[in-house]
Amino acid sequence: MSSIEEIERQIQETKEKVSPLLAKMQRLQMELSGEKSRNWIKLHSVTRNKVESPPSDIYSLDQFGKWLKKHSSKQFCEWNGVILNTSEVILNRVNWNDCHGRYADLLENEEKD
Repeated sequence: MSSIEEIERQIQETKEKVSPLLAKMQRLQMELSGEKSRNWIKLHSVTRNKVESPPSDIYSLDQFGKWLKKHSSKQFCEWNGVILNTSEVILNRVNWNDCHGRYADLLENEEKD
């Protein structure tokens, strides 16, 4: 067996060992993300009637912030499925590294209640 074939064999062997672990890690990360989202929603007492959705003619978060300032008094807003504090959007100070709720989790929680 040539050294190329040996290296390719080792690569394949390693993939077979690592793939299930990577799949498990991805599942756990999705589970963690969902738990963080549901906790954020609960912590902030978010309900659907406290969340403003963007009008269909708004295509940027900056535009949405300007629209919110003039047209909404709701504490939260939804952008691309993420629940944000309206004041952060209006001030253009959204920190995407912070934990936020997911709108789908809000709907799921309300259906259970």
